[in-house]
Amino acid sequence: MLSSKMILVAENVIKDSDTSNISVINIYEDLTVESFPIIIQRLTIIIFLEKQQDDPDIFNTKLKVTNNQETLLNHEIKVDFRGKNKNRAIIRFGGIMFPNPGFVRFTVYDNDEKEICFYNINLRIREDIKVTSNPS
Repeated sequence: MLSSKMILVAENVIKDSDTSNISVINIYEDLTVESFPIIIQRLTIIIFLEKQQDDPDIFNTKLKVTNNQETLLNHEIKVDFRGKNKNRAIIRFGGIMFPNPGFVRFTVYDNDEKEICFYNINLRIREDIKVTSNPS
């Protein structure tokens, strides 16, 4: 059975080629923006997955991204454990648009549409915009 220890959404994830250690840069939790729709230019999802010893090495999973329950993305992800029981799946987006303020939910499902894990981000519009001017 496939399970998740953790899921994070951030600007970037770096995997060290010598040690295989992971660095997560700028974790997204709450984002306050000037206006909507908003395009986030760099968004990376990292999912720490585990399987049982007798499970197959390859799982077909799905990533669903919603903004206030409106589906923005429904993407299949093939996860290959390569003979191990743990996997760190890293999914990168070169730009993703969010049309409205509110909650963005990233949900991972297994083959049977069972939820494995999820991550929420709260998108807010900035209300205290200050305009400054320099007198001539």
